[in-house]
Amino acid sequence: MADKDKKLPIVYTFGLLIFFGAIYALFSYGSHRYCVMHEGFKNQKEERTIKDDKKPAIDEEQIKQRTDQIQKLLDEVYDELNFDHNVDDYEDLVEDLHDLVDASILNNIMKNKDGLSSNLTDNQSMANIKQMNELGKFQDILKNMKTFLHKN
Repeated sequence: MADKDKKLPIVYTFGLLIFFGAIYALFSYGSHRYCVMHEGFKNQKEERTIKDDKKPAIDEEQIKQRTDQIQKLLDEVYDELNFDHNVDDYEDLVEDLHDLVDASILNNIMKNKDGLSSNLTDNQSMANIKQMNELGKFQDILKNMKTFLHKN
């Protein structure tokens, strides 16, 4: 029993050394990872500032020239369309086309109501749905045209 009592403090001492060694290893590894990560962020920030110091690919004069070119092209298109005089006709045309698309979609639904209500995954139904989707896309274009015409 006396030998056991002498060995117990030695076991506790080694256990404490291992425990504190593990804690030290964890903290030193964690601080190393923190320093590496922090240094990485610091380098990224420096890289961003280096990239930000570059001059833009085009200068203000080139931007003004391109803006003037676009405005000139727009004026030519407006002149060709005789936009100022025909804007009401264009609005009427877009409105009529919008109504035609609505009627075509409804007509397509009514013609194919049996196929559309029974099995939507069959080839004929899918073809009809795709056709209506294309008409819907054209309808979106017409809505954008209405906005454009009202803006001008």
